[in-house]
Amino acid sequence: MSYTKKTVLVLGAGIGGMRVVRRLQKSLPTDYEIILLDKNYLHIFTPDLYQVATVFSKKISASCLARLKDSIATPIRTLIDTRRVIFIRDEVLSINTKIKSVVLKNNEALSYDILVVALGSVSNFFNVAGAKKYAFSFKTLEDALAVNSNLEKLFLDRYEQIVHEPINICIAGGGATGVEVAGELMGTLNKLCEKYHYDRSKVTVRLMQSGSSLAGFNETVSLSIQEELERIGVELYLGHRVSRVLRNKVKLLRQSDDILLTLGCNMLIWTCGVKVNPVVADSLGDKKHGGAILLNQSLQAIKQENIFALGDCALLRVASDKDSYVPMMAQYAMKEGDIVAENILRLINGRKLKKFKMGKLLYVLPVGFHFALFRCGERIFNNIFTPFLKPIITFKYALSILPPRKAWEKFRLGKEIWMQNDD
Repeated sequence: MSYTKKTVLVLGAGIGGMRVVRRLQKSLPTDYEIILLDKNYLHIFTPDLYQVATVFSKKISASCLARLKDSIATPIRTLIDTRRVIFIRDEVLSINTKIKSVVLKNNEALSYDILVVALGSVSNFFNVAGAKKYAFSFKTLEDALAVNSNLEKLFLDRYEQIVHEPINICIAGGGATGVEVAGELMGTLNKLCEKYHYDRSKVTVRLMQSGSSLAGFNETVSLSIQEELERIGVELYLGHRVSRVLRNKVKLLRQSDDILLTLGCNMLIWTCGVKVNPVVADSLGDKKHGGAILLNQSLQAIKQENIFALGDCALLRVASDKDSYVPMMAQYAMKEGDIVAENILRLINGRKLKKFKMGKLLYVLPVGFHFALFRCGERIFNNIFTPFLKPIITFKYALSILPPRKAWEKFRLGKEIWMQNDD
């Protein structure tokens, strides 16, 4: 496939990649065109995947699943100016920087003048035996829907067979996602037990974490999260690493004394971590850094000024004189997207590139329905107002990609669906 214009090729229509495209489509010179490539036709607001995975539905139907998708997914073509942007739905197989070409699964190779890599990450099973086979990964909309469907199936099977075997649900990984899933899951299970006339005392939720902290917080804050999770009924296994996964069991290694524990497990949700998209790792990534693309502070790949990268597949220092790196979080993917778009315009116009500035870390961690932590830099807040911050963030993001009326409709749909879990 060849084009007469110069090409800015954006790989990935996630939060960061979409941010780049939406900025460039308004300002890119007319002798350049934008090609956006993604293997999906939907743009997903990934911070709300845990809601999709755990939401309760009184009746499962095709229309119900469609509404569930619509709450966090938007067709990519509706978010771009199709007069300026060519969207191609395909999968990237490899990237050849020497000839400035990207090999695709179903189409001809694409050439580029400027490349933006925003292909994100995939689940990391850390070579744990049986994990990839038996655990439910938690990275995509399909993953979240699969978790939701299987939760329902656990109860439906017992209802149809008139059996009352215990249900053990395990969550591997005590990061932010694991904590969010565990907290939200408790309301879902209460509703499912009512729906299928199942004894709630026979349902157990276990959250397993190899370290001693939760969601990346310090010991004091982690303790408050732990207390809230235990208050709503979650069993915690801190300092326990998953060593093996079987069909209906999970084996844990207790870090303090290397004692091996075996727990019943009817469903294992895997939120232990991620790794760089294999295509990026094999084509551009630095093997010493897990396959991530090493960037300078202008978000250019080292020694590749025509290649920009952002999000989970890139490694960006907090500052040029720091050894720490920017976290894999949606708020920073958006910020990086803005810098990349600005710097592409500056590169084309021969101007000095802009440097990334970290700014304060702003983060909301909901734990169940009535407890949430708000982190602003190094300060942590927990009061009656913090549970309302997450919906505000969701609405603010919807406003950044949609007209106000459509943003409000999407936000209202989400609230209508999520509130079904609340006690």
